[in-house]
Amino acid sequence: SVEGGTGGTPPVVIRNGHGAGGGGASWSFSALTIPLITGMSADELGDGTVELVVDVDVDRAPWTQQAIVLNVAGADLSAMEVPQDFRHAGTPVKCPPEYCLVPKPSGPGLPEDISAPECGFAAAPSAGVLSEPVSEADGSSSSVVFDVTELAKEGFTACRLWISPAKLSDQGFWDLPKLTVNGWEFTAISSG
Repeated sequence: SVEGGTGGTPPVVIRNGHGAGGGGASWSFSALTIPLITGMSADELGDGTVELVVDVDVDRAPWTQQAIVLNVAGADLSAMEVPQDFRHAGTPVKCPPEYCLVPKPSGPGLPEDISAPECGFAAAPSAGVLSEPVSEADGSSSSVVFDVTELAKEGFTACRLWISPAKLSDQGFWDLPKLTVNGWEFTAISSG
């Protein structure tokens, strides 16, 4: 197995929220991109499998009671280089790079017509999204397991993790609890 997120890597908090008030709509979003390291080539993997185990804690505030889903999609690290001259604060609004945009919440029970940020939602990942529900309990710790075999075989160099709502509020908003990623581990098991 190949481990990541341990040995001095601090925990990472990921968030996702959309609301509105007197100043208009507001969005908050963060994601985590981790290198997809299997320790073997696609040929060595053969018909084997690759699992990603993500250790998380849920921190709910009273206003963040919506159910959450942890999502994983394949990413290409070489396409995620942040330009040196990229500045957003204090300048006229310009859209950030694609990988910084909020993914559109989707899934069973979610409407197709969801209020979008000014720059739109991120494009849907080419290889689809793997989604797993996260424990509802405040302060709970759990391990979420994903089969990322197809992402590894398709040549993705990273996995992007983010949270999304399992359902929207009556007004179409979401304000999700903080999800702290404490660590992760890739386990590759070859078929031979």
